[in-house]
Amino acid sequence: MRGFRELDRILRGTAVPVPGGAPAGPGVPIGPLLVVDVILAAFYGVCMGAFGVFGRGEADARFLLADALKVPLLFLLTIAVTAPSLYVFGALVGSRLTVPDLARSFAAALGVLVAVLAAFGPIVAFFSVTTTSYPFIMLLNVAVFALAAVFAVGVLLRTANPPTPPEAPPEGGPDAAPGATTGPGAPARCRLRRGRIPRCGRCTGAGSRCSRWSARR
Repeated sequence: MRGFRELDRILRGTAVPVPGGAPAGPGVPIGPLLVVDVILAAFYGVCMGAFGVFGRGEADARFLLADALKVPLLFLLTIAVTAPSLYVFGALVGSRLTVPDLARSFAAALGVLVAVLAAFGPIVAFFSVTTTSYPFIMLLNVAVFALAAVFAVGVLLRTANPPTPPEAPPEGGPDAAPGATTGPGAPARCRLRRGRIPRCGRCTGAGSRCSRWSARR
């Protein structure tokens, strides 16, 4: 499924901005990724709702359905409420994200969040089946959500602040002096000789030393 492949790219860090002119937002399609996000969030909801079936005195299978709907809606509604303010304040502080870029960034961050949740889903389901302590299950779910949020915020910050491409070195190499000339265009008194290093600052060339400096020697 395409959405899972895109999520794998995000988890491996190959879908986030890189130096050298990459787009500000991650290059991932929103539609397939959101479908996978909803599926994984619903899976964690089922694992979380297992406590309502096995950890209560009266088993109620409706907890499975309720949590499977509640977790995806929690994330989608949170994004809908916070996205406008994030875009406005991001623009005020100089973020280069456009509206489509911001939507892709949210989809990528949400993908990381639900992927971490789904990874812990079997663990949460195991403790939901083997314990009857509601405070313990509540703290376990809070800890899992907090850990997933840390990774998601990290992805969101990377997409909102892409790395700046490195500046190109000056022509003639990093040791070239400003206004230096090389080759046939160099002054007659400052021609280069092979196999030596320039010292006068008037000319440059890899592995060369100019005759002007040699004359001073």
